Amino acid sequence: MSSDTMFPPIPPDVSLKEYLDSRFDGLEKLIDVKFQSVEATTKTQNKILEDLECRVSSLEKWRAYILGACLIIGFLVRWLWELWMS
Repeated sequence: MSSDTMFPPIPPDVSLKEYLDSRFDGLEKLIDVKFQSVEATTKTQNKILEDLECRVSSLEKWRAYILGACLIIGFLVRWLWELWMS
């Protein structure tokens, strides 16, 4: 579409001001819809991020428990091995 045919011609029974007002009203509505969509997406992404942060925190806690258990088991095995070998 060339730049001179980008907008439809102004109807003859409508003033320029009315025409521009109607065009801007349409743009405002479009911007509002897009903004609401962005807000909804942001809220969804924030909820997902909070959920992931909670899961990571839980996984880090379990990782610490497992590493601690492995350390204790390692010391017990070493102690039993030394006890058995002596």
